[in-house]
Amino acid sequence: MRLFVSSIFLCYTIIASAQDFADKDFYLIDSLELAILSDADEAILDSVLVEYHQTNDDLTKIKSLYQLTNLMINEVVWVKYNRYCLEQIEVRMFASNLSESDKKEYLDAYSGCLNNEAFHAQNIGDYSRALDYNFKSLKIKREIDDNNGMISSFLNIGSTYYHIKEYEKAKEYFYKAEEIANDSTPASAVSLIINNIAVVHVNLLEFELAAQYHLKSLNLSEANNNVYGMGMSYNNLGGLYIEEFPDSIDVGISYLQKAVDIFGRLGRNGWLSMTYDKLARAFINKGAYSEAEINANF
Repeated sequence: MRLFVSSIFLCYTIIASAQDFADKDFYLIDSLELAILSDADEAILDSVLVEYHQTNDDLTKIKSLYQLTNLMINEVVWVKYNRYCLEQIEVRMFASNLSESDKKEYLDAYSGCLNNEAFHAQNIGDYSRALDYNFKSLKIKREIDDNNGMISSFLNIGSTYYHIKEYEKAKEYFYKAEEIANDSTPASAVSLIINNIAVVHVNLLEFELAAQYHLKSLNLSEANNNVYGMGMSYNNLGGLYIEEFPDSIDVGISYLQKAVDIFGRLGRNGWLSMTYDKLARAFINKGAYSEAEINANF
């Protein structure tokens, strides 16, 4: 799971083969074309691999590879490193001389690489394989008692079910994530759980429950002074009220106007445009066509 950033960027001489592939002795994988990488990805790659080659410690090498899979943007390339990382962990994590703490770290990285494979599978529309990798990752997270890792797996499994329109199963796993969230769970993860539950309730036409969860998300954003999150919650609540609660359309308009104020101050033009569109629809529904025209023109 793509988290850590390397702060050391060192120069390294790049040796290309006759086929314009990067030197495998340094870059570790076959047929790597550096030309397809952005400058940022190439800098990350060189920096992390210098660290990889400078250490003789196997676990440190695995951590460097895992770091690499989570940092790079180019999916074609990070997937290759992710699979190389899986292979290297499989070779090492069953060694008889491993301490319990080292074994746990190998398992943690292995689970993260499985999660990355699931992410890639979902991106290419292979949802069955995505679920398979996510459930394998979840099994390891349970084995090493990683509560926040289990939350991530529940969210990922729910997301995959959501994409294949199995909304009841998606709801089941989003609620599992909410059930085990605790004080150590990052606020950003809690917010994601709540928003996902709200969205799946909308798809199940459970609008009262959706509104409850959007309000919980708003309260969480207010408690953490997350102004951007507040704007998204106002936008979501406003859209829900104007579409599904016609008798409370003015409540929806009020939420949307609060969202406009926040997105305008933050310069979030994409969200601002979306919110104005919802406001225009709301005023059309009210028959206030001049107000609708004003909002539609923003």
